Order: sequence, then structure tokens, then C-alpha cells
Amino acid sequence: MEQRSPRNVAVLMDGHPERGSSSRASGAEICQALRRCGYQVTPLAADTPLPNKLAGINAEVVFLALRGRHGSDGSAQGLLEVLGLPYTGSGVLAAALACDRLRAKDLLHYHNIPTPPAYSITSAQARDPEEVTARQRCFPLPVMVKPRYAQHDLGAVEVRARAQLDLALAGVTADGGDALVERSVAGRDIVVGVLEGRVLGAVEVHAAGDPPEDCAPPADLSRVRLTNLAHLARAAYLALGCRGAAVVKFVCADQENDSVLAVDPSPLLCAAAPLARAARQVGLELDALCAAMVEGALCAAMPARPRVTAPAPSAAPATRELMAHAV
Repeated sequence: MEQRSPRNVAVLMDGHPERGSSSRASGAEICQALRRCGYQVTPLAADTPLPNKLAGINAEVVFLALRGRHGSDGSAQGLLEVLGLPYTGSGVLAAALACDRLRAKDLLHYHNIPTPPAYSITSAQARDPEEVTARQRCFPLPVMVKPRYAQHDLGAVEVRARAQLDLALAGVTADGGDALVERSVAGRDIVVGVLEGRVLGAVEVHAAGDPPEDCAPPADLSRVRLTNLAHLARAAYLALGCRGAAVVKFVCADQENDSVLAVDPSPLLCAAAPLARAARQVGLELDALCAAMVEGALCAAMPARPRVTAPAPSAAPATRELMAHAV
């Protein structure tokens, strides 16, 4: 039997010198992991027109290691769809929905998945103190102020006094984007990894960062609570229409139900990231996880096999036999 040549994988990273450091570091680890698995790997920076770059390397599949908004809002996914290239992670719609925190919360509410209440405020509304006061009557302080269109919590600010709210809103909306104001829930930050609809494991984040500087499996959560988190994580993953690898972020409070803070269908991937740590709990090391994501992307891009139904009882015996072999 003729041996198939290794697949050519393009690993797409952020090329911006300021915001792309975590993306490039993650991409470097992904490249090494895929090479150890036998793939041909081409690192690619998203800083020049991509169609020409991708055509020049003849990539079979694109591994998305982007961290900026355009890597997680469906833009990159849409381009790759137009080019007809398979890619890792969720599709255009799921990425766009997850990037819009308010619309993601609407979907979670529709599916009866608990998530803290929130409202959106534009940069113009944020400059009107009366408008801010009127909107803040939705729920009491403290609140979390964060960009509406984002999947990570870097830049989020906790506000405990009304006097701090205007300043926090001004900072978050400085670039003209909308802010999301979410009721703050005191509790533990838990991240659950999901791969192709299968829950991998849970890790607790003790210190923020990209990747988090300190995270480990939660030591004292009961089996019942971990099972509940797994059910909620899978439900949230499916509600947004995710595929491939994703992480679901929770806040687990002592006096309230566990709540979904966000679904990230384009999570950072490196050995220290929550997704890799969650995968390790089911025996998937980084190399195997990266390979599974590549093969999952290729499978998702394959055309669905037409379903062959059984013939009617009146069909001739020869026809029934032929159909049985075709199934």
C-alpha cells in the first residue's frame, strides 16, 4: 500500500508586535507538537494578505492560533470558508456569537443555562451620567465592566462604587466599542475544556493572565458539582454551535448556582493553558490534542455521506441485497 505523505498544516498566528505575543508563543508550541506527530508545519503570521500566503504553501488545513478579536469573531473563519480551507475550531457563526458577550448570554438564557445578568452600553451612552445611572438600576453593585466584543477577560474591571463606574466605562469604551456591564458574582473561576462535544476536565484559575499564571484541577469540588459543571459546559458548547476545541468559563459561588461567564471557541493553546491542562486529565497530552484538533477539522470539512434508506418491502430481492451492501 502506498504510504501517504504527511499533511501540510499552516499554523496561523497574530503578527501584530504588541498584541500577538501570546499568539506567537502558543503558535510556536503548536508547531512543535504537530511536527512531533509527523505533520509538515508552516508557521504563518496574519500581518499581510493571507490568500496569497496560503496559496503559496499549499496548506491542507489551517490551525488557528490567533488571539486578537479578528481571530475570534468569525472574520478569519469566514475568509478560510471562502478559500475552501479546513480550519480548527468553531465555524463563523459560533465564533461570532461567542465574541458578542451579550448575544451569547441571550442564547444561554434561551437554553436555561445560568449566566450572570448583564446589559450593554455604547461609548456615547457611557459619557452620559444620567444614562449610566438609569441603566445601573438593573442590578446593584458590584459589577464587572468589560468589552462587549471579546472572549477573554483581560481589561475587565470590577466596580464596587458608583463613582468608579464612569471611569471604568470610559476606559473600556475608549476605542469606540461597546461595554458589557455584568453583575459581579464572588466565587471560584473554573474552566472546563470540551473537544468535539466531549468534556475533557476542569481546572481552577487562581491568577489571571494569558495564559493564566496559576491554574490546577479543583481540589475540593464534589463529584456531584463537577458532574453538573460538565453537563453545563457541554450544554453551553452545543447552544452556541461550537465544534472542535473550546473552553467554558464558570464562576462557582458558595451561596449561588454555578454560572457560565463565557464560552471561548478559540482558546489559547499551550502546555500551561487551561485547555491543555483539562485534556491532560483524560490522557491527552499537548501533541495528541493538537493532532486531534487537526483531524477533527479535516473531518468537519468532509462532505456528509448520503444516507441510504432501506428499500420498500415491494422491492425485488436483488435490489434489497444491493442496498444492504451499500449501507
